[in-house]
Amino acid sequence: MLIPTIVIAEYIKIAGIRVGSESALAHVSELEARGAVTAAVDRQVAILAGNMLIAHPAVPIADALIASTAKIMNADYILSDDTHFKILEVKTRWI
Repeated sequence: MLIPTIVIAEYIKIAGIRVGSESALAHVSELEARGAVTAAVDRQVAILAGNMLIAHPAVPIADALIASTAKIMNADYILSDDTHFKILEVKTRWI
């Protein structure tokens, strides 16, 4: 499992409101303990995301960063039901 760092920020923001930031961070830490790897937003990811945003300016920056991370890391799919990922040509699954 791969977790882009932008997803960690989004998760802590959303889950932190519901369960508190410490519990949200504990959830992320548990995923990492089970083998999830975090992927930082580096120059290559940022450049690809920027190019995606030129082609699709209505897509949120976070979604472009997630999609570019998935493409660069050769992820089979991402877990999401967000339609922006179809626009960015990234396969998704929803549980």
